[in-house]
Amino acid sequence: MTEIGHNPPSMSTTRIPAPETTLRNLGDIAIAHRLSDALAIVDLSTGDEFTYRELAALTDGVIGLLADLGLSSGDRIGIWSLNRIEYLAAYFGIMRAGMSVVPISTKLPQDGFDHIVEDADLKLIFADADRAPRAAASVPTVNFDDDGPAGFAGHPRHEGTATVEVPLHDEAELLYTSGSTGRPKGVSLSHLGQIWALERLLKIKKDTPKRQLIAQPLFHMNGIFSVSGGLLSADTIYLQPRFDARAYAAALDEYRIEKLSAVPTMWSRALREKDEGRATLSSIRDLVLGSAPTSSKLLKKTASACPQANVSLSYGTTEAGPVVFGPHPDGLERPFGSLGYPLADVEVRLSGSAENDRGVLEMRSISLMREYVNLPERTAESVTDGWYHSGDLMRRDENGFYFFDGRSDDMFVCGGENIFPLEVESILERHPAVHQASVVPLDDEDRGQMPVAFIVPQVGAETTAEELKRFVLDNAQPHLHPRRIAFVPELPFAGTNKVDRATLIDRAEQLERDRAWESD
Repeated sequence: MTEIGHNPPSMSTTRIPAPETTLRNLGDIAIAHRLSDALAIVDLSTGDEFTYRELAALTDGVIGLLADLGLSSGDRIGIWSLNRIEYLAAYFGIMRAGMSVVPISTKLPQDGFDHIVEDADLKLIFADADRAPRAAASVPTVNFDDDGPAGFAGHPRHEGTATVEVPLHDEAELLYTSGSTGRPKGVSLSHLGQIWALERLLKIKKDTPKRQLIAQPLFHMNGIFSVSGGLLSADTIYLQPRFDARAYAAALDEYRIEKLSAVPTMWSRALREKDEGRATLSSIRDLVLGSAPTSSKLLKKTASACPQANVSLSYGTTEAGPVVFGPHPDGLERPFGSLGYPLADVEVRLSGSAENDRGVLEMRSISLMREYVNLPERTAESVTDGWYHSGDLMRRDENGFYFFDGRSDDMFVCGGENIFPLEVESILERHPAVHQASVVPLDDEDRGQMPVAFIVPQVGAETTAEELKRFVLDNAQPHLHPRRIAFVPELPFAGTNKVDRATLIDRAEQLERDRAWESD
């Protein structure tokens, strides 16, 4: 390992092509380029660099460590840590050892963590120094930062250890949903399903190796799937421990990042760094926005800020897979704001609406989850005859392209009229003084609930609450206009870097009690 420099490595002759054969274990992503001395991971928390050969050796060491601890194939092993190279070594090494990996949100309170330990029946936890003492109170723990004989850093590395063969339908990983509407649910995913999804991704994006930045948490599908696809493509992945807008934008420029997959809220904050003169974002060539709705204003602003970048929207769910849409089979150009056309081997349909081209998306494919662990009734509610009910409201145009219209469970009723927050947010963000908007419901005695809005202003722009209300009234049906408005410097993040609507609802209730809105 060497110290990181300021000049990014060449992305040319040291690369080898992505493997043509089907992986037999999801963990083997980490050894797909075992013999390559090309740079695989740059851990920005330490500055350490790791080649593909070194990454493979690290996962070999994890297999040996788990064997030394007497763990068995099929055991579930947790990871509770910020992003770092050891996280990736443990993630892939656990699966290569024939065990199931359970990434755990670092945003969880202790009772949420304890629930997952019990629900998943975890046999061991890998954790960083900040979380290891709390983890050790519940389950045997390996501390990433302990260089003693019981710690991760002190365990000898192996090289050339064989991957344990397991049936491809076995559980590879157990990803817990954010639990925004209750306790987190464990989504059981198979080796076969995730390998299949990755192969579809590589077919869609036949790519040359690029420099990629990852700051989204590795306990979330967006982060770990982006890393997995990047490793198969022989990318160099720059890994940040967590998302921080200023550090994120600075890293994009400093390391001349070419490839980026981001949650829209993350990217919106990066654009503000550019607006404020702290970043250029000039190196990005491939930008994918997903895991949350992307407004038309954000897309237009991105096209203006990064004219050199190919920008696309992705869609997927933890339960039904991260790859659903792609290019049109007849080569038709994807319309502005579209998620794409359904892939040939992914079945989709719209339900719950009298309109054939608008409804809630249901999906069926090989990447469908095995189950919600310990929740057979919830599994049965969500999956019928292999069809997963997403809860995402979609519309389809005359050429078969799909567009996201909102979450069915975000809908609320104001005076007898259905309101989808995304519809109001899209209107507000058309105003030149609005950088970002988030709309949530507030209980109202007369109307049941009413829309209220939190507004992040455009840098250097000025507006008023009354002006924004009038703008919505002039451009939409009256029931959609926000009855209350608050200006905020930024929107709160949930653990997955999406807008934390639950926190905004709490803030709205407090502002109402305190009569502290911009105007009533």
